[in-house]
Amino acid sequence: GESRGFAHHHHHHYFKLLLTHQEEPNERSEQKRSDFCDCTTRQQTTYAMSQQGATLQSYNNELVKLIEELRRKREDLDHSIREECHEKARLEDELSVLQERLRTVQESVDRKLSARAEYDRTITETEQAFMRIVESSQTLLQVLKRETSTLSSNAPPSAGGAGHRTGVW
Repeated sequence: GESRGFAHHHHHHYFKLLLTHQEEPNERSEQKRSDFCDCTTRQQTTYAMSQQGATLQSYNNELVKLIEELRRKREDLDHSIREECHEKARLEDELSVLQERLRTVQESVDRKLSARAEYDRTITETEQAFMRIVESSQTLLQVLKRETSTLSSNAPPSAGGAGHRTGVW
């Protein structure tokens, strides 16, 4: 704030001084100047001009330094951008590889889930069939026991008492 105001004031004063000294000279102004001019006034003007020149040179030096600093900061930023772009490209490549791997694994899981569902269906059907076989075997066993019991109670006693059958089944 304060240094900017100071710089603005000096620039304004410098340009005002330039405009004053760049006016077209005419005979009247030259005459007036020679009437009133003395060495002190010219020396003061020369000193003021050299002071303004030194101030302008100081501003120029400062501007060059600031521009150089801005360019350095821009270069640093540009370097950082390039590094991050390389990192982004590397991550995109990794992501592409991972997405392909994920797709492959998901396909494998889907195939295995389908196979497992087929196993589950086969196991369920086999268990149901086995249970029907067990129930049928149990029913058959009960029928045979009942028939055996009925046959035994209705059968005549065997003649030899040894329990040998003489016939063909």
